[in-house]
Amino acid sequence: MAIEFCVEANPPQELVAQLVSLAPTNPFYTPKYIAAMQTTGYEPIVFTLRTSTALLSGCTAFLRRGRLNKSLEIVSLPALIDNQDFWDGLIDFCRRTRLSWLDIGTFGSSPTKIPSLPGEIARQKRCEYVLDLTEGNLWEHLSSNHRRNQKRAEAAGVLIRQVSDERSCLQHAESIGLSMRRRRFRGEKVSDEVSYQEFLAFTKSGSGELFQAVLKGKVLSSLMILMSDRGAYYQSAGTSPEGMAVGASPFLVKKVAELLKERSIELFNLGGASEDNSGLVRFKSGFGASAIQLESVRCYLGSNTKKKLSTAYNLLRKNPIGLAHEILRLEQLYVYSVDPATVTGPTELINAELIKLSDEVLNSFSNKDEITAEQAARFKRLGFNEAYGVYVNGELAHISWMITHDRDSPGSFLSLKSGEAEITHCVTLPQFRGLGIYPFAIRKLCQIAAAKGIKRVFMITNVSNIPSQRGILRAGLALTGKITRTNLPSPSGRVSFTYRPHRWFGT
Repeated sequence: MAIEFCVEANPPQELVAQLVSLAPTNPFYTPKYIAAMQTTGYEPIVFTLRTSTALLSGCTAFLRRGRLNKSLEIVSLPALIDNQDFWDGLIDFCRRTRLSWLDIGTFGSSPTKIPSLPGEIARQKRCEYVLDLTEGNLWEHLSSNHRRNQKRAEAAGVLIRQVSDERSCLQHAESIGLSMRRRRFRGEKVSDEVSYQEFLAFTKSGSGELFQAVLKGKVLSSLMILMSDRGAYYQSAGTSPEGMAVGASPFLVKKVAELLKERSIELFNLGGASEDNSGLVRFKSGFGASAIQLESVRCYLGSNTKKKLSTAYNLLRKNPIGLAHEILRLEQLYVYSVDPATVTGPTELINAELIKLSDEVLNSFSNKDEITAEQAARFKRLGFNEAYGVYVNGELAHISWMITHDRDSPGSFLSLKSGEAEITHCVTLPQFRGLGIYPFAIRKLCQIAAAKGIKRVFMITNVSNIPSQRGILRAGLALTGKITRTNLPSPSGRVSFTYRPHRWFGT
């Protein structure tokens, strides 16, 4: 019997209902999800494979029209698409519609193989982690680390609440931003764009449910779940540093899974993780979820000239300053300095002491939490140890490094001279913030610097890092100037020029 590939723009409710019946645990095919995508500017399309008597398979797709380009996204590939008729029909549709971009995703999909496609520019292997909520003992294979975090969050009094208002969606976007910032600090390439409008569209349409882990009224972790009648999908999440310290994220996921089980949801898809993100793999697999191997593909079907024009146009329209930054790769930092012998203010803190950290202690951080693990990685990367720790009642609260002229790396922002030092790589653990530990550590390090004959101590901070700037000023350093580094494009890569006007002030 002949199989036909069919396209239905603005699909009728009856056809969407048929899709839902074929994949009842897939939230990306529901009428509510389609409504949410329409709210954010997409045109819904349904692709199907059918015979003269039956619908065999199908999926939703979403078209977006721009001034220069049209793009199509298949969020979740359907089952049984190894039929070449599907791929031939899809590519023919893209060409007839004059699409520039085609994104084929496998969120919530069954394992499938995507053939080589025209205009393919990226193919990514990915893995999703799925919890079967019909099992009797849901947490039989829960990792020991997640069990510890569960107990820590409960002991701290963390509570779970479900929300849907605009302010909560904004908090969700902010929480994701905090997580993205940590990942960028570790050197990962992650998107800077987090818009709460998408999350608000999900909650308003009913396709998404938003959960928060809260302590004393403060949001520690936030989780957006997309829903179908029998399935749920972990769409996005974010956690603050304070939330990480008390295990809020695994506690939230565990509690939400138990709530879904009570509502007779059969599958909870915890979403995907790429092979190079070992931390996220450990987090999701730690719930005892089954791994499903998948892949996604991106194709560009337009001309190269059109591609370059559209990239420049989008940057210019959305962020003209960002376009300049993209070309010049500008970096701007405030510079603070002081003669360490002149530092005044309290250099003692109740039950706190600053000590030089040993190599053994720094190495031990590799197996601890994310914040201190970064310090161990820094020690390994630099090849020397100039780290100091503040301990409060015998517990590590803060880490800072003091780099002298002889340890300064070539091409550094400050380019230290003889008799100068930089206090840098400073971090206060979340549970100790707000206690004055940061300025205490700076003053103590200035004492050490003065004893070593250092005549000038510097600190630099990103111009947007207001909390760090406040702590530096409290410690007694003065704003000296601003460093600007321009990274210009060249045939051999990027050439950096660093402008250091703070040197004009006699420092």
